[in-house]
Amino acid sequence: MGQAVVEESFSNETSKGSRERLIEALLKQHLITPADVDRAMELQRQRGESLSRHLVDLGLVESKVLAATLSQVLQIPVISLSRIELDT
Repeated sequence: MGQAVVEESFSNETSKGSRERLIEALLKQHLITPADVDRAMELQRQRGESLSRHLVDLGLVESKVLAATLSQVLQIPVISLSRIELDT
């Protein structure tokens, strides 16, 4: 999955409810710890970028894993644009 697509899906993670559900899902799957959430949230407060972005940038979660988890939480499919042929 291309980084731009992943970043776009993360930028759509704007509602507080979806962010909390994502954190809950990641914690439940033991993909992150409460301390990891605290680190990412502190960076979010400092820099203003999405929590998801910081989880990936800190190396706490791979972008593909985060996208799959976000897909489950929001109940929308992940689409890989690398598999789609575009007309030119």
